[in-house]
Amino acid sequence: MKTVAVFQEDLATGALGLPSLAAEDFLGEPVLRAMVRGLVEYSSIDAVAILTPAAARDRLASLLEGLPVTFHEPGPDTSLRPLWRRGRKWATSSWRSGLGNASVLDEWGAPADLRRVLNETGATAVVKVAVLNPIVDGELLDELLAAARKVDSEVLLLPSPPGFHFEYYRAPFLDEMIEKGVRTGDYLTLSLDRTNRDPVLTEAFFRPAEALIEGRFRVAADTRHGLEVVREIARLWPVGPKG
Repeated sequence: MKTVAVFQEDLATGALGLPSLAAEDFLGEPVLRAMVRGLVEYSSIDAVAILTPAAARDRLASLLEGLPVTFHEPGPDTSLRPLWRRGRKWATSSWRSGLGNASVLDEWGAPADLRRVLNETGATAVVKVAVLNPIVDGELLDELLAAARKVDSEVLLLPSPPGFHFEYYRAPFLDEMIEKGVRTGDYLTLSLDRTNRDPVLTEAFFRPAEALIEGRFRVAADTRHGLEVVREIARLWPVGPKG
């Protein structure tokens, strides 16, 4: 079963609407290269796919030279992007909440884009990496993959803060979302007039260590402050085969 990690980057603007920091230095290499290398070296991911417009591909190819990366054209963005960006800025450390019920699942990655990656790479499953994180946790990602394969899941999500959040999808679930015109975040919106239980309590969610679920901070290099934080973390605890 081929599994490809997916990330979206154009080297101009990040998911929060701020200037991209993907090409910034992270302990001797570009932030994005450190993240992609970590995915390849420290997890069982087979390859990495980058959703990016054609204009950014040459520069991205230079940053990622020598790594197993493919580039794919993203579709048109949603008209809700400005609202979601405002919502996430009010709640950058949580994986869901904020204005407009924004969640980390909305920061990028339409179902049609993820399905296109499956088609173009021949992969069986995609894992969406939620945020730009050069100290990506390969061990946690492998735990998610093992859980998905054990129960033959078409979708499996992590209820954890940005930086530790991954989303696993196979074609049938993506096809259903495309057909119904919904995004993953639509499944997570809590309404007082609903009688169904919180979807986080269903089999669609993998439960990692409780301390991780209860994390209160964003581990990502998509803000200047965040980049300094992950640099300091990496200096204190060097990233290695255990993530």
